[in-house]
Amino acid sequence: MKYGEALKYQRELHNYSQSALSKATGISQPKISYYESDKHIPSLDDCIILAKLYEIKLEELIGINEQEYSGTQKAALPSISSNAVNFARKYEDIIADKNFTDISKLYQAITPQLRGLILGYIVGVLQSQGVDTKNILGY
Repeated sequence: MKYGEALKYQRELHNYSQSALSKATGISQPKISYYESDKHIPSLDDCIILAKLYEIKLEELIGINEQEYSGTQKAALPSISSNAVNFARKYEDIIADKNFTDISKLYQAITPQLRGLILGYIVGVLQSQGVDTKNILGY
């Protein structure tokens, strides 16, 4: 099963129209349509949001059932790196937060230099509030 078919299957299984799913997740309806028609590969953030909503694993969301595939078939499947999956599992509550999603979108839109300045500002604010950033970030 292609990932688009798997996404559509899960949406229909959970009785969502594309419009209702868009309202429930904050993922635009056109983006959902592109994902389901295999025109765009869904972002990790969007996959996590959908998997959490449906209460399923990421692999199930995109139609990967390892027992069904072997050898070259399995290699041809869309994949998410194990590091990305582990990160998503570790931080799924934070990633699913709407504020995190909005901040991530803004973060992607700014230059690396500005990211560094913003991180420095955030660290300064946290330190002024007594947060031990050295324990968290190493500085």
